[in-house]
Amino acid sequence: PTPASAPLDPSRPALVLGVEHPRGLTVLRSLAAAGVQVTVVDRYPYAPGLYSNAAARKLRFDTDDHAQTVDYLESLPGLDGAVLIPTNDHYLGVVADHAARLARRFTLTSGSRAQLDALIDKSKLYPIAQSLGITTPVYHLPQTRAALDAVLDGLDFARHGYVFSVSPLSPEPADAVTVRYTLPVGLDLATARARAYELHERTGAPPMIQEVIPGNADCCYGVMMLLDHDSRPLGHRVVRRRTLYPYFDVGGFTYGGNVCCESAHDDEAVAVAATLSAHTRLTGLVMVEYRRHPSDGRLILMKVDARVVGMTGLCEALDFDVPVLVYRWATGQPLSISTSYADGLRWVWEKPYVLGLLERHGLGAWRQLPAAFSTIRGASTLGVWSARDPMPFVWNAAGGVRSQVRKRFLRERGRQPGGPASLR
Repeated sequence: PTPASAPLDPSRPALVLGVEHPRGLTVLRSLAAAGVQVTVVDRYPYAPGLYSNAAARKLRFDTDDHAQTVDYLESLPGLDGAVLIPTNDHYLGVVADHAARLARRFTLTSGSRAQLDALIDKSKLYPIAQSLGITTPVYHLPQTRAALDAVLDGLDFARHGYVFSVSPLSPEPADAVTVRYTLPVGLDLATARARAYELHERTGAPPMIQEVIPGNADCCYGVMMLLDHDSRPLGHRVVRRRTLYPYFDVGGFTYGGNVCCESAHDDEAVAVAATLSAHTRLTGLVMVEYRRHPSDGRLILMKVDARVVGMTGLCEALDFDVPVLVYRWATGQPLSISTSYADGLRWVWEKPYVLGLLERHGLGAWRQLPAAFSTIRGASTLGVWSARDPMPFVWNAAGGVRSQVRKRFLRERGRQPGGPASLR
């Protein structure tokens, strides 16, 4: 039976961790629309999902401490057997670090710490990928300060761009100001050395150094894949990026967040994702991202996320409703996924898509606005807006992308001890 013909049994509640981003909001709305009672938990008072009318309960627990978070989750009433879905790297780490304990109360949907470390940390992912014959960027993993100096001395700044990279599960980001896990190395040796030393001292280890693959956003592809309990693919969808919210430019490529992408097909990328997932024994949901080199089209592995990502909302338009499929998979309900879907259906995250125009074009951005609003109107799915659930969009519109990043930075660096709070 297909998901459409086999009625969903929504009797088991869901607990969604993290609704500050469209990915968490999509999980909440999709499960609620299917009849599942959803409780959401987030750390940030500005998280749009805390203002959604789709949630049965909206809770804020203001701490970054993993053990305190687990204690709090276990204290919540009415959630025995609830399907537990972490939607960001922080909560993914919480669940991974306490999986055995949480599994006694909840139904888990994410992998073990060993699986996550092997996939999300590129310093571990890239050697595994290369052992399987999968192409990765050129990278360096210095283990000592002397080895770091030797790598930096050998960089060819005239021919290549480089970034420092740390694991998203690391307690310290690569860029302590923007709280991102990738940082440009710089255009010269002196800058690179200063940034590398600061990063080494702050994180306690020499950073990974990665050569940048040039090309525009449309060189980037992602495979969203659902895996069974034997790590075999149950179904997938492929997307191609169209527009990024820019963070920084380096080596002929703009690093940034995905704010517009469209459905596509890429059999090679799907096969590589399946090979990598099988080797690491991953189960559940995985998003594998690649770039195709602009000079020859080579497929190059970039990163892996073992959770939902921003464009998850597009998958519903592609007959691949990820949150409901994960719920079915976790609760042992029948599912069958169509292999057929259309190319060219678009997802747009409205606000940063428009703000990105200001970043790229400055005062001349007004000339781009008609085309931008046409793109938004023509999208199959949007990141935040829903006529049936408008308040998350209203709340999200109240603050800028930069201001929210800054609030997060200040919060992480200058927090006072917090405690649980409910939004009624």
